[in-house]
Amino acid sequence: VNGSSEGITSTLTMSLVHNDVVECIVTPGDGSETGTPLSDSVSIANTVPVLADASLGPDPAYEDDTLTCAAGSTSDADGELVTLSYSWSVNSAVIAATADTLTGSDFDKGDSVNCTVTPNDGTDDGTTQVSGNIVIGNTPPSITSASINPASGNETTTFTCVPAGWNDADGDAEGYGYAWFV
Repeated sequence: VNGSSEGITSTLTMSLVHNDVVECIVTPGDGSETGTPLSDSVSIANTVPVLADASLGPDPAYEDDTLTCAAGSTSDADGELVTLSYSWSVNSAVIAATADTLTGSDFDKGDSVNCTVTPNDGTDDGTTQVSGNIVIGNTPPSITSASINPASGNETTTFTCVPAGWNDADGDAEGYGYAWFV
């Protein structure tokens, strides 16, 4: 194996790794004379890396969230370092993002998002794993304040409730519900 003698029997049992060269030399003999040795060699092929799974969170997710694609455990029978690459799909269309996170600038409420993770051992890609889909939910709107105008009055004063600082990450139309308590 790789130029080192590893045995003298007809079988070889040992742990081999990618790119090891195994050579077998056979010398015929009849007990008194030996013939011309012949040999054959093989190079150990790469074993592709394995990725257990991929998951996506948070769930539920909203437009102002950052989604994280989490890769499961990896292994490589050859002992090589496994690196991961990421791709994202929004509404079944692959987008340009390649990090393990995706911000709300890449999706809107109602979009279906998933991620794909591919393991690589420096030689070959392993089987990709695809997360489940997350449908982006509607983000509740917010306001920064509510005030009553005028600030004081009597039994005939008409009061108005005035909201301020409307914010809706989804860009929905501004709308309010009011409740008065006496």
